[in-house]
Amino acid sequence: MNVNPSLSPKPGEGLALAKRNAVILAAASSVIGACAPLSVSLGAIAGDYLLEADKSLATAPVTGYTAGVAIGALPAAWLMRMIGRRYGFIGGAVITAIGGLVATAALFELHFWLFAFGLLIVGLGGSFVQQYRFAATDSAPESFKAQAISWVLIGGVFAAVIGPQTAILMKDFFAPVQFAGAFAAILFLATIGGLILSRLRNLFPHVESIMMDRDTMAHHERYVVEGNGSTPAAPANLTAAEADAFAFCSQDNCRLEQEKIGQPFVDRTMAEWIATSVRLAPTS
Repeated sequence: MNVNPSLSPKPGEGLALAKRNAVILAAASSVIGACAPLSVSLGAIAGDYLLEADKSLATAPVTGYTAGVAIGALPAAWLMRMIGRRYGFIGGAVITAIGGLVATAALFELHFWLFAFGLLIVGLGGSFVQQYRFAATDSAPESFKAQAISWVLIGGVFAAVIGPQTAILMKDFFAPVQFAGAFAAILFLATIGGLILSRLRNLFPHVESIMMDRDTMAHHERYVVEGNGSTPAAPANLTAAEADAFAFCSQDNCRLEQEKIGQPFVDRTMAEWIATSVRLAPTS
């Protein structure tokens, strides 16, 4: 049996795709992840600034951030199981931006506890960033999984530089209101990170989804449940199969509980996808 070179995927194509995904997630980690060192490095100093005579609670905002990360860990994982990693990560970026907005408003109002609450919200958004390294392994070959995680963690190294430098550059932007500029920059960082995450298929249009089609829904009708009644616009860059499934769910107000799909179906679908990806010429 001979393989037709013109129809075969290029060597390392699956690995190349995994590397591109890891780079996207690493880039998002370096930007959105920068909100963590920014919040930690300035949280206590800004808390001290907001308090009057008694400074004993100055570190409460940093505690709020840490608590937010811990509280948000399980809900973040649950949300991404419900709506997918892409929209979950974008949602996390939105939460981070909201936290930055609340913290900035608190500094203008000189409201200590509102500032601490704002950092708790930033922490909730930060819990999604903790999931990036796991997402990088989803489509990666076994031999690349560890390296994919390390690439995303390298993004965290850049975040450790970007965060404090942003704090230094922006802390007096809204002077005489100290530190407001730095926390307002969280909105900018979260927005840039969200754009990086949302434009994955724009940058790499060959990215494919699996089990997001009508056929999968037909095989799992017992797991199709009522939706929330919303009618959102179709996301950009959907494939024909994805658009068909999206239209069906929108019209019938339903959704598939994908976490209940059985492993045998997943294994069979993956095997079929691999088989169709590698096209073999007829036996000569």
